[in-house]
Amino acid sequence: MIKKRNLLFSIIGLCLFLTACGTSTNNSNKSTTKTTVHNTKKQENTASQTKKQNNNDSQKNNNQAATKQNSKGMNLDEIKNGNFAGIAGNWQELGSMSPKFNDGNKIKPGGDNQLTISNGDLKSNDITLTKDSLTTSDKSNPVVFNSSGNYLVAALQDETAPINWSVSFYPKNTTAKFSSDGQLNSNDLIAIWTSNNNYTEVFTNNN
Repeated sequence: MIKKRNLLFSIIGLCLFLTACGTSTNNSNKSTTKTTVHNTKKQENTASQTKKQNNNDSQKNNNQAATKQNSKGMNLDEIKNGNFAGIAGNWQELGSMSPKFNDGNKIKPGGDNQLTISNGDLKSNDITLTKDSLTTSDKSNPVVFNSSGNYLVAALQDETAPINWSVSFYPKNTTAKFSSDGQLNSNDLIAIWTSNNNYTEVFTNNN
């Protein structure tokens, strides 16, 4: 009788033990599943935030590049290096001056000549200017770019040439030389000078 009772207790104890192990295993599986789901959602949120940040950074860089690309103006350092992109376009003649033809050094308004400027050269009716040369109808002449105060001058290396030339670049508000009222220039200006009759043509982009 005692043996049967002990056997019964052993069986009951074994059942209780197995039940406890099963509960522990289920709880462990539930905990693992919950942790995995939590980590997956966390990774998804992190990936979404990273993607959003990358998109924002990309848009910011694109906006900065567009702003830089669209900026226009007379940058003397760029011009000195042969980059005319900031002043590219068609420039209209503002006027001309020559002590031989005009009243002293006063500018004579008007004229229908044009400058055509691309990224790498400047062309008038008489000359073509690049980073390295100034070409007339009969000769290509090496040039040097020199800063003179607030403006830039491209001049022939050979100052003893029979007919000399220079091209001067004046950003806004840097000279009153070509003004009839003594005011500083409100637009960028380009002046082409030749020693032939000491003649200067002045061009503006009206911007």
